[in-house]
Amino acid sequence: MIGAMRPVLIALAATAVIFGMALLFVFDSESGVPESPKTEDAPPRSVIMNVRYAGASGNRKEWELTADRLSLTKESDAAVLDNVRFVYYADDGTSYTMTGKAGGYDESSGEVIATGGVKVVYHGGYTLTTDEMAYSLKKKAFHTEKPVRILSGKADVSGTGFEFLLIEQKMTIKKNVRAVLKGAFI
Repeated sequence: MIGAMRPVLIALAATAVIFGMALLFVFDSESGVPESPKTEDAPPRSVIMNVRYAGASGNRKEWELTADRLSLTKESDAAVLDNVRFVYYADDGTSYTMTGKAGGYDESSGEVIATGGVKVVYHGGYTLTTDEMAYSLKKKAFHTEKPVRILSGKADVSGTGFEFLLIEQKMTIKKNVRAVLKGAFI
C-alpha cells in the first residue's frame, strides 16, 4: 500500500517545490510583500465623463460638484477629477464657487479638493486665488496650507495658510499676512 502511494507523494512533493519556486519570483525576497507593477500612471478602473454630484440638507440643495472627467484608480476609492467646479449654497442664498484644473473627491472623508489655478469666488465681489484648496463637507469650511491671495474692490490680502468656516463666517489667514486697503481711511 505504501509502495502504491509513493508516486502520488513524489508528485505532491514536486508540485510543492515548483509552487515554492514560483512564489520566489512573485514575492520580494527582502520584505515578503508581493511586488506591484512599476508603472507611472496605473490605468483607472473606471472613468465617467461630465460628472454632476450634489448633496442636500433637508429639501434644499446644499452643494454641487461638477467635473469634465472622473477617474477611479485601483489604489484608492477617492475620485480623481479634471476641470473641477464646486458650489456651496448657504442658507441665505449666497453661493461660494471653487474651480480648479484638477482635483479629487473622497466621499469617506468628505473632502473636495481643487488644484491648479484655483479660484474661489464669493459674495461681495471677493475672489481668492491659490494653487490648492480643499472644502470639508463635514466642517463646512474651505482650507489650505498654500499661499493665498484675496482680491476685491476694497482690498488685496495675501498670506500663507487659509481657513474659512462658512457657518461661523470666520476667515483666518495663518501667517505672512499682507493687506492693502483701497480707498480706506484709518
